[in-house]
Amino acid sequence: MLRLVYELIILWLLMQMPVHGFLIVKIINDMIGPVARASNSNIYPLLNRLAAGGQVEVFEEKTSENGLPMRVYRITGLGRERFHELLLDVSSHPRDQREIFAIKVLAFTFLNSAERIYLIEHYIDFCRKHIQHFAAEAADYKERAVTTPAPGAIMTDVLGTMQHYQARWELELAWALSLKERESGKAPG
Repeated sequence: MLRLVYELIILWLLMQMPVHGFLIVKIINDMIGPVARASNSNIYPLLNRLAAGGQVEVFEEKTSENGLPMRVYRITGLGRERFHELLLDVSSHPRDQREIFAIKVLAFTFLNSAERIYLIEHYIDFCRKHIQHFAAEAADYKERAVTTPAPGAIMTDVLGTMQHYQARWELELAWALSLKERESGKAPG
């Protein structure tokens, strides 16, 4: 999953302008949070694979202030196609859709309105399925607690966790619905 996230972020950055590798690593790390860190040994091999596949190219090579080589990358036509393909893919990595969708929202300017609505509606459905799942499981757990008593702390903890997950998905759903409402208010494009 991280490789896909890294690839999406790299291509999104390069859709906007040529960027050097150091900045790519910094932005990825800023975006993925304080715990999961992308290292140079993750990003530079991916940049090399993207270059070997013709999706990015070295735009400029120079030396940094501290004497290290610095490559500036830019996206190619194949890279633009790959980026578009990744944005519209809703079937890969279903476990990680929440994180992937958030990155895709950053790239909405590169999609037309119908494509944005497609992604938003898919995510709305995804959120609703999670909400329904946790609500049903919590109800089932409550029902089983009557017939098969479990230690109170276990039941309380499991139900609390399910309610927490349901609440998280309800927040995601509210965000997705607001994105759809905003998109629906725009002129076609």
